[in-house]
Amino acid sequence: MKKLFRNLLFFSAIGSVAILASCGGDEEEPLPAAPSITVTVSGDAEVSGSEITAITGDEVSFAVTITAPGAFNTLNITPSVDGVAGTPTVFTRNSTEVTKNADNTEASITITYTFEEEDEDTEITWTFEAVDDSDQTATKEFTATVSAPPSPEARAYTAVLLSAPLGDKSADGFFSSNTGLVYSPADVTGTSAAISPNIDFGYYYGATDKASLASPKAYSLLSNAGFTAQVAGWGTLNETMLKKTTLTAAAFTEVTTWADLDEVYTAATDAAAGVKTTLEANQVLAFKTASTKTGGSKIGLILVKSITAGDGVAGKIELEILVQEDAE
Repeated sequence: MKKLFRNLLFFSAIGSVAILASCGGDEEEPLPAAPSITVTVSGDAEVSGSEITAITGDEVSFAVTITAPGAFNTLNITPSVDGVAGTPTVFTRNSTEVTKNADNTEASITITYTFEEEDEDTEITWTFEAVDDSDQTATKEFTATVSAPPSPEARAYTAVLLSAPLGDKSADGFFSSNTGLVYSPADVTGTSAAISPNIDFGYYYGATDKASLASPKAYSLLSNAGFTAQVAGWGTLNETMLKKTTLTAAAFTEVTTWADLDEVYTAATDAAAGVKTTLEANQVLAFKTASTKTGGSKIGLILVKSITAGDGVAGKIELEILVQEDAE
């Protein structure tokens, strides 16, 4: 590279001598005024001067306007990532993307760029260089810093009340994290609508298990025939995974985003299972919905607000639930 650079200097020097020798005492024709370039940035990202602050998915447009008294010739756009220059994109005055006037003294072009995941945590610089027919130039530079988008807010369901099972299957003991609704077994089997694919877990109160939550699949495997009858005839028995966490009720209120939910679920050392028994008020469970559900697995948290012990009509559990659904 050093040798090449020296050679370029050498040829430059020779060229200078040749010009001086050939011109003699003749006066050089004055050059036209140098070109000027303006670039206006618009779109999703924040722009302050020549600095762009973007997140993945943002799209920006660069509206380039060139004034060249000596006639516009070329626009070179050179990208650099973290200081490493890439290959320039060259637009001549005859490029179809370029709009120009009759004598080529004014030209404009608009280009767009969408920031992708691979751009995260990088610094991207674009150098816009306008060149006229006399090889005079004007440049403008913009630099973008790119970050991952913020984690979306989780959807919250409050005052979710589930009832203990009843023999006539009328108790609203099951919950769907994507609809936010509670269902009775009669709701599921008493319609042609596909309700069972939505349901993630249900409540029961057992003599030994006490207050418990179970996925439909786990519900179907309980030893109590009265409980297993609750999910008989369902078209889908989702296998929701449940974990006990060490999160307190106060800490539960600080969990707000999808990323927070992922962190809590991953940190829970309790083995995932389809049923969790002997629940207590202020306890926090983490859950992961079945991968076969529409949209795939989603993670959520369950805060046990209160328990009314017992089975039958009186038995109930009140829950507050966060889930990786779009916040309303």
